[in-house]
Amino acid sequence: MKFGILEIKGKSRIIIDVVSNANDFALKVQNKDATIKCINCVSLETLKNHKEFENRKYIVILENQIFLVEKTSKIKKGYIYNSFINELEILSSWEALPYDIQDQEIQKPQKINRINNLIISRKRINKIKCVKKILDEYDFNNTVICCQNEKSVKDYKKMNSLTNQITIHNNVNNAMIRDVIISFSKSAYDNTLVLDIHSQNVIDLLKNNDIINVINNKNCDKSIILILSYPINLSDEIKNHFHNFIIHSDDFNVNQKRIYEMYCKNTFKHFDDYKKSAECAQPIVISNAENCIQNKIL
Repeated sequence: MKFGILEIKGKSRIIIDVVSNANDFALKVQNKDATIKCINCVSLETLKNHKEFENRKYIVILENQIFLVEKTSKIKKGYIYNSFINELEILSSWEALPYDIQDQEIQKPQKINRINNLIISRKRINKIKCVKKILDEYDFNNTVICCQNEKSVKDYKKMNSLTNQITIHNNVNNAMIRDVIISFSKSAYDNTLVLDIHSQNVIDLLKNNDIINVINNKNCDKSIILILSYPINLSDEIKNHFHNFIIHSDDFNVNQKRIYEMYCKNTFKHFDDYKKSAECAQPIVISNAENCIQNKIL
């Protein structure tokens, strides 16, 4: 008998894998992160409180339930002396269900829509947060990231999840980026490409249609997240390839005016209207097709 692995995220229930048993799925999780230890038939309460279980990540199998947890210790300050308390955070949870059971409440995986996003932000932490939110929102399975900032590379590596396999290419030049783009376009598995590269590299790639060729490939279900550190005056033809503009307000008034003129003029009648909106919502998410602010802010 086969078992479907039902991933539980809030109210969402999605079968992400089919395996022979829960241990097979646990092994797949371990293969993605060698620091995880697998244990069977140990309650979460026992794992939390017993000293024999050291502080680390565990994947716990309890009959048909599977938990990915992380055990840590926290200092509890006292009047005379400090003590330690154990904490156990549940990172992910799943259920192993017989594959032939038809559950009406289970959402079957849907084909991912092609959603191309253009992010404009100078601050590294804002870029990383936006990318993570997008990947979580659309539930991409395979992501390729090109990055030229070493600090950003470290942050992207922390984003590796169990449901989204992330491949990171760093210290890339134009020739290497083109190779990645070509490989990405031919791959049957990768479905989103993140380009977090220098603005001049972006301009060169756009001039040679390297990015546009991937976006225009209608035979594959792929998306691009393009990140700009400062506003580039892209042509309307190129802008139209992106579904959303995700914009963080810039500290410099000159850059704010450029952002408004290049990306927000059809949405806000006046520059002051854009500035007020930017102060209230970080980031602003503009639907390119409708020229309106999306209600859902990242």
